[in-house]
Amino acid sequence: MANGDLNFSVSTEDLDAKGTEIDNIYKDIEEALQEIEDAKKGIASWQSQNKDKYEARINKALPKMHEMGEVIASYGGVAHHTSRRLTDVEQKISRAMESTDFNS
Repeated sequence: MANGDLNFSVSTEDLDAKGTEIDNIYKDIEEALQEIEDAKKGIASWQSQNKDKYEARINKALPKMHEMGEVIASYGGVAHHTSRRLTDVEQKISRAMESTDFNS
């Protein structure tokens, strides 16, 4: 790959917006998981073999679902963090260019 083929163009605003989209997905997942927890509480008095099977299946899956939510949340955090770092670097470059006379 030739040097001219590389594209390091990054929009900090787009990256931050993507992080917000990911945050919203995570919130939806958290709300769904809370609904599952609430539903489990709603059937607490149900006595049945089916309830035991349902609870075993749900209890087995919940940790994995929480872990997936945490991974998704971390991607949002990375997007926000990267956007802030890139903005900081751009501001440092701008300040350095302002303090240097490029016309001499």
